Amino acid sequence: NGWAGIRIGSTMASDEAWLAGHRAALPASRATGIGALVMGLALMVNAVVADDDDGSVGFWVLFALGYGGVLVGAFFIALRAHRASRATERPEEA
Repeated sequence: NGWAGIRIGSTMASDEAWLAGHRAALPASRATGIGALVMGLALMVNAVVADDDDGSVGFWVLFALGYGGVLVGAFFIALRAHRASRATERPEEA
């Protein structure tokens, strides 16, 4: 698939690198997804129970935490995938 997956040079080097990178990144991907889901639910709860007029303070705090978590998660997902896919490379023969 040309659109899905962790599309960095090291994971796209071979089928073996692709599988190794994605397998290594799976735990971080799950944690990032669960964290994003929890923050999305917290945003919905905030909209219902906010004490201020428009709920903006809680919204922006939760939004920043959620978005920041996704960005940090994406970094660690790519890092884990890169390291695992690079480990599949064979040394060049002279």
